[in-house]
Amino acid sequence: MEFYPQPAHITHDEYCKIWQAVKSGKLESLQGWDRVSGKLMLEHPEYQYYWDLPHAVAMDEVEEIFEQGRADPDFHLAIEVCIVEQIETVPEVCKAFDAILRIGREEHEARHVIGRIFSDMLWEGSQMAKKGQQPDEDFYLRRIRRLIKDPKKVIKEQEEVSDMRVPSDEEWESAILESEKAFREVLAIPNKTIPEALVQGAELVNATGQKWFFYWLD
Repeated sequence: MEFYPQPAHITHDEYCKIWQAVKSGKLESLQGWDRVSGKLMLEHPEYQYYWDLPHAVAMDEVEEIFEQGRADPDFHLAIEVCIVEQIETVPEVCKAFDAILRIGREEHEARHVIGRIFSDMLWEGSQMAKKGQQPDEDFYLRRIRRLIKDPKKVIKEQEEVSDMRVPSDEEWESAILESEKAFREVLAIPNKTIPEALVQGAELVNATGQKWFFYWLD
C-alpha cells in the first residue's frame, strides 16, 4: 500500500516557488500536489513568512522555531500533503477522516489527528530499520481502525500526550540541535522526495532518542 504522494517535493526552494505562485493569485494554475501544497499553505498563516525566506535563512530560522516547540514548517506541510493523499486513496484513512468530522471537528484538525498517527508510524518504522527489521505496515492501519471506532478517545489520548512533562533545558537543547542538523542535511539534498526525506530525517533524529520531535506537528 502506498502512503506517499508521487511525485512530491520536499525541498524548501520548491515550497517557496509554490508559495510565490499562491501569493500571485496563480494557485489554480498549479498542478497535482503543488496545488494541494498551495491550498494547505493558505491554512497556515503562522508559517507563510517562512516560505518567503531563502533556503539559508530558513535553515537559521528553523532553530528558533524549534526552540519555541513548534514544527518545522516544511516537515509539517509534507505530513499534511501525505495525509490528503491518503484520505483520497486509502479507504481506512478516509473513514477515519469522516469519523473525526462526525464528532464536530474541523477538517484541518482531522488531518492533524491522522498526521500524529502517521508520524508515530515513521518513528516505529525507523526504530525497526535500525534493528534490521522490515517496517510493520499494519502498525499504522491498526491505529487508523482504532481511530475509526472511537475518534473521541484517540483525540483525548493525543491531547494527554501533548500535555506530558516539559523536557529539561538540556533535553530540549539536544533535540533542537539534532533535529536542526537532520533537516539541514535532508533538505539540502536536491529533489529529495517526501518518503525519502521523512524516513531519513527520522533515522537521523532517532540517533538522539528524542521522540518529542514527532509531536511538533501542532
